[in-house]
Amino acid sequence: MSGHIVVLDPISERVFGRMTALLPPGFTLSHATGRDEAHLQAIIADAEYVITGQIAVPESLLRAAKRVKLLHKWGVGTDNIDVAAANALGIRVARTTGNNSVPVAEFTIALTLSTLRHLAWAHEELRLGHWRGGRLPGDAYILSGKTVGVVDSARSGGRRRGCSRGSAARCCTKRRGG
Repeated sequence: MSGHIVVLDPISERVFGRMTALLPPGFTLSHATGRDEAHLQAIIADAEYVITGQIAVPESLLRAAKRVKLLHKWGVGTDNIDVAAANALGIRVARTTGNNSVPVAEFTIALTLSTLRHLAWAHEELRLGHWRGGRLPGDAYILSGKTVGVVDSARSGGRRRGCSRGSAARCCTKRRGG
């Protein structure tokens, strides 16, 4: 088996090298260096497999992909892919659901702590050269000893519950629709 894989999102040379090292024999990999549609159409023309994350894949781009068998979405949704056009052109669309649940959970915890401690405000004040020792725009809170409620429609709710264990916070989760 062989084939050419194109990553539509611009990636670093380090990531490109790591991905290339994982390829099975007979496969090649290339990636976008820009986001304009003319460039994307040029690199997708000879691809058999395409990976996208944040780059939109409209019908015009799909039509430029003369040999593509599979379009794979890094992430959960397909809102940036013209799925109807892909189906009409015989291109299968796949997604990697759940693979990002740990990063999403960790990011949620980081944003929660950042908000509770006014980190964005403090960063901006320091950037402006102001040191406001003890003068925050509001009360600062900690999670320890609190109850954290998570309403979730994805797989990351349970992951967030696990992440909160390190803070000694009580966590309740409710999955939407279930």
